[in-house]
Amino acid sequence: MNNKTSLEQNQIAKYLEKIIFSKDELRELAKNITELMEGKISSDEYKTKLLESRVRILNDITEFSEFYIKSQMNLEPSGKQNDNQLEAELIEKTKLLEEIAKRLQKIENI
Repeated sequence: MNNKTSLEQNQIAKYLEKIIFSKDELRELAKNITELMEGKISSDEYKTKLLESRVRILNDITEFSEFYIKSQMNLEPSGKQNDNQLEAELIEKTKLLEEIAKRLQKIENI
């Protein structure tokens, strides 16, 4: 692994960490746990807030993934076949994330 790849991976990891561990959102979820324990909100209300947080994370990661893949396709000269393969992978991963989001919505509605 060269230094460019390692640096790029570190930058991606930092960006994903910011998406997943949003300080404001974590504070809000901690507040919601306190409210749940004090009986100020129901477990269903807490579950809804938690699932909304997770759906936001999935959406943000999907957007980042699409942006990142498109930017890599524009930066690296490659053959038409490789571009088609990357585009197919992007579509497949986007569909998977959409399916996960749908399942989370179904869980939320239970």
